[in-house]
Amino acid sequence: MSRRGFLTGSGLTLGALAAGGTLAGCSKPESAAPGASTLTIATWPDYIDTGNDGTVARFQRETGIRTDYTESLTDNERFFQSIVPDMTAGRGIDPDIVVVTDWMAARLIGLGWLQPLNLDRAPNAANLTPELENPPWDLVGNYTLPWQSGMVVIAYNENETGFEVTGLDDLFDERLKGRVSLLSEFRDTLGTLGIDAGIDITQPRLGAFDDVFERLDRANSDGQIHSYTGNEYVDGLVSGELAASLAWSGDVAQVAVDHPEIKLVVPQLGTVLFSDVMGVPKGSPNLDAAMQWMDFVYDPSNAAKVTEYVQYISPVSGVDDRLRAMGDEAAALVDNPLVFPVESTRSGLQSFGVIAPTEETDFEDRFARIVAGAA
Repeated sequence: MSRRGFLTGSGLTLGALAAGGTLAGCSKPESAAPGASTLTIATWPDYIDTGNDGTVARFQRETGIRTDYTESLTDNERFFQSIVPDMTAGRGIDPDIVVVTDWMAARLIGLGWLQPLNLDRAPNAANLTPELENPPWDLVGNYTLPWQSGMVVIAYNENETGFEVTGLDDLFDERLKGRVSLLSEFRDTLGTLGIDAGIDITQPRLGAFDDVFERLDRANSDGQIHSYTGNEYVDGLVSGELAASLAWSGDVAQVAVDHPEIKLVVPQLGTVLFSDVMGVPKGSPNLDAAMQWMDFVYDPSNAAKVTEYVQYISPVSGVDDRLRAMGDEAAALVDNPLVFPVESTRSGLQSFGVIAPTEETDFEDRFARIVAGAA
């Protein structure tokens, strides 16, 4: 399961939520009014505020652009394999905007499968937070705009650990033997442990991670690791089957509301910052409508509505002020270190760099052997 889907577990569609909305799907609706533009967005489950006053509904009302918002992505690699036949044949794909994780965006850019954005048509893109300008997956900053960011943290059930978890070493403490979960996305697990080992993960090389692989091998042999998962770890932590896990920040922020026994720790030496980003596939005829969407969601007032719902790190400057103005629970998010990391945390955040094509398969194969060796 993806890191965004544990609340829904399925691909739902939101395009029909507003009056005048459409049923979302893979193809554009035949019932659209003559001359009306239809924007198709492919993204992850549970990644936007919903309802008649949700972001999609308001965008449709304010712009007149009919929008098919499809929550059809559940895995980056599966998405990639699904588009290979059409993209390699030059036919293009149906979505006008795809939301993929940063490393997948780098692959699509490298293949020439994303088209440059027309940022002149999205003046609110100037609200992009400075730390996400010219990122490693899009060095010229011309092919993508981040949707949301998050960080890898340590989550634990204080009723199950028997002690206060303070750092990554505690995940390897024999007192938690067989009750620890790590993440199945190798960039997140290797990246977090790599930072702790002093590795520069912004320029990843396979040989630099030898000690990390060996540590994981030993942990598997000792029966320390219960499993490598997506956000299935949430259910394990809540039930008590797991005592601790590497986790994605947005998951912890949401589950801790109903389960205050679930606590978090940010690794002391830093952790992985990941971003899911918006891009326009090559061949899409709706670049102008896509830019209007990006401009809309980069308005701090609209971005704040998304943040209130998803509780990930917004890439839009000014969201904190809008949340304060909203008051109540929205205003409280400004003090949530998962949504607005403090400076000491921000300074330790690193994005996993682009892996050389000659090494990506080697990373995947070696990590797959680690996953297969878990208890």
